[in-house]
Amino acid sequence: MTFESASSAAAPRSAEWAAYAPRLFADLGTFTERQWTLKLYGVHHDVTRDKAALIDPAVLQSARMHVRDLLAEADRVGAHHNTGFIILHQGKQANWLLTHWWIHQDVCCHILSRSQLDDPARFARVAAPIMACVWELLVVEFERRAWVATVLEQKPDLNAYLSARLPDGPY
Repeated sequence: MTFESASSAAAPRSAEWAAYAPRLFADLGTFTERQWTLKLYGVHHDVTRDKAALIDPAVLQSARMHVRDLLAEADRVGAHHNTGFIILHQGKQANWLLTHWWIHQDVCCHILSRSQLDDPARFARVAAPIMACVWELLVVEFERRAWVATVLEQKPDLNAYLSARLPDGPY
């Protein structure tokens, strides 16, 4: 197979591409479970949505329960700082839940879960090799920078890390 035929077979036609459109981001507070403290971010495809109701209550409650189970797994793995962040994204095709926590000072662990739009309160882990979409990567980038600026210093400050938040708004 030549380079030209390989690239044309893999690339979608331009009619299938969608232009980037901002999504609404909001700091949803802190998720605490036992000794864990994780920042919680919400993302919604509808930028006109009110921040107070950014994530549907049933989706948020199900996500919280699912994360509790994931943290029990993280506890078994160990070497963590009981600190991280969660992204709950109500997208157009599914609800996405990204759970992240820090280990070994400079490693970010990640578990991706989702729920279907027709069964939004039932999250399950995703086995596919998916990391995050372009909107979720904005939070990941912010959290990486916050970790470097507050924890990977001569005097690590987990409280400063937990206080650093991506500002609310459309991105």
